[in-house]
Amino acid sequence: MLIAVFDIGGTSIKYGIVDEEGNILMDGSFPSEAHIGGEAIIKNVIAKSKTLQHDWNLDGIAISSAGQIDNKAGVVVHATDNIPGYTGVRIKQSIQDATGLPVAAENDVNCTALGNIGKVQQWVRMIFSVSPLAPVLVARFLKMENYIPGRVFRLVK
Repeated sequence: MLIAVFDIGGTSIKYGIVDEEGNILMDGSFPSEAHIGGEAIIKNVIAKSKTLQHDWNLDGIAISSAGQIDNKAGVVVHATDNIPGYTGVRIKQSIQDATGLPVAAENDVNCTALGNIGKVQQWVRMIFSVSPLAPVLVARFLKMENYIPGRVFRLVK
């Protein structure tokens, strides 16, 4: 099984393909062009997803993103002006509708924490069951090391 992973930031979008063992099979990046807005960023991710889908037999897509992300709905709840018009963007639905693949989205800081809890293989199984924790592979892909052991803290209204 193969997952396309994306890390959406204000400067660049990093991406790659990860297998069920957590092996990074390929990676790359492209400018996010954040100044053109949140919807345009997602269109760029969709375009890259379709290219990857053509080249690889993908089973899903995991998104790690800047901003406050509702990980169940896959929606940007709040974002700074670094990415204009990003608040309210429906990451999960937009990419899922365009590719026909299951998609999970999570805040990038949470991905950092999740990527460092336990063995990556445990989280890979969750990816393939379309868990809201799916973007953990993005954190592994980016080799992020800062985390709070065993915890993901969320702000609750």
